[in-house]
Amino acid sequence: DTQELRFSASGGSGPLSGRIDVGRLDGDGYRDNDEQRRRDTAAELRITPDGPLSFMDVLLRVSRHTDEYKLPGPVSRERFLSGSAALRRSSTASPLDGGSTDDRKFGTLWRFDVGDFGLIEFQTDHRTRDNPYLIGINPALPLSDQQYTIESTRRDVQLRYDLEYSVFGRVHSFGAGFVTQSSDYLRRDAGRTVIDQSRLRTGDLNGQAWYAETVFRATDALRLNAGWRSDDTKSRTEAATYRRTCQFQNVFIPGLGLIPVEIPGSCVTGLEADSRYVSSTKSHAAELGVSWQPVKALVAFASVSRNFRNPNIDELALASSDLRAQRGRTIEAGMRLQPDDRLSLGLTLFRLRNQDEIYFDSTGVPSVNRNYDLPTQRTGVELETRWQPSTAWLFAANAGYVQPRFKGTDADIPLVPRWTANARAEWLQTPSLRWIVAARHAGRRFDGNDLDNRSFAELPSYTVFDLALRLDLGGGAQLAAGINNVFDKVYSTIAFSETYYPMSERNGYASLRWRF
Repeated sequence: DTQELRFSASGGSGPLSGRIDVGRLDGDGYRDNDEQRRRDTAAELRITPDGPLSFMDVLLRVSRHTDEYKLPGPVSRERFLSGSAALRRSSTASPLDGGSTDDRKFGTLWRFDVGDFGLIEFQTDHRTRDNPYLIGINPALPLSDQQYTIESTRRDVQLRYDLEYSVFGRVHSFGAGFVTQSSDYLRRDAGRTVIDQSRLRTGDLNGQAWYAETVFRATDALRLNAGWRSDDTKSRTEAATYRRTCQFQNVFIPGLGLIPVEIPGSCVTGLEADSRYVSSTKSHAAELGVSWQPVKALVAFASVSRNFRNPNIDELALASSDLRAQRGRTIEAGMRLQPDDRLSLGLTLFRLRNQDEIYFDSTGVPSVNRNYDLPTQRTGVELETRWQPSTAWLFAANAGYVQPRFKGTDADIPLVPRWTANARAEWLQTPSLRWIVAARHAGRRFDGNDLDNRSFAELPSYTVFDLALRLDLGGGAQLAAGINNVFDKVYSTIAFSETYYPMSERNGYASLRWRF
């Protein structure tokens, strides 16, 4: 029971052009207490002056997203595996949980094309988000004493320079830039004035980075690319709990001795600081790659990189006190073969090693984002192919295998399937009617809290088939319809401590699009 409506319009006159996008979605969802109501609005104004200022291009963007949603939560293993009406996997144990979001963005983009001297871009973005929600509700307590709230603001500024230049008879490219980011967030737990329960967590994240990248064409067949980034990030987190503090004095009571007695009027209630954590991180990333095309039909490539990922605002708002940046190294090599326009093949080998990988730990109270204690390593291979034997038929498929390990152990990283595959077949029955059959497969994986691979049951593998058609009605109108999960497969992509988040059973849809 989902209905979605989207509208967009664009146009311009002279140096001014613009675009607006409006959308709404109302749906009951697959699960009980799974409803959502979403509203989106966005507008753009582009200014491309003529005359002396024709080298300049200015874009202004503003958008707002609001939603209201319910939170059905996980189901037990018994309910997930049951097919009986009494134990429905689409049921919920949290019929009152839910929340809302109000997300506002404003941005500008200034482009200056200085001809042979390159292209300069200056971009600014400002985003504010409010996210109150209720989770784990006790109906016997006031809702105001159980509400959680996340408020965040983010400001980004980027200056970038791009240049194409000729050396040794070939065109090469160079790019460099500077980025700054400042963010602050606030998280309230369990209302505001519940003694020994209401908590406030505040923090800010400030960073700046320099980066540069280049593509150098050594020969007609050989291309080299390199990139570098240096990042300096500082973060601060403070936590406080709402408490009642009183003063006592010892009073002698015959037969009992000295007894501490509360001094009337001495009690004070308010937030008391629990902890303060400040960190400063300097991170560096670099990449070096090469691609070689000895003949038109074959491209071989290889690259090695050093990378990092700083915690984002959402992770910091619900994090352990010592959450650190994730660091890693990646090596990959492969080839792409395209003997003609009808057939293409691809092969990639890779290895990713991460230190302090960030993950969500739901074993504690509260659940938080933290770093894995052990380094992680993913080693694997990916295959892909695309074959179009005629104008009426198209086949595409990809498959991958990865060994996701904690270094020094025989345990797999939770929630990472070793085998994945996707396949799609398209049949153009008539010039206006297209049929599409798709399949997606994921192998078994370990529970999100199963760090030793022995504590909880595995998530089973699954294969899901989808069917769709697209019909051009003429006049810019297109009809689409389909059935997802045609064979009604029971599956889940995620689980924690043998509690599952079931994916939708068989469902169908239809849509109409008209462009004029």
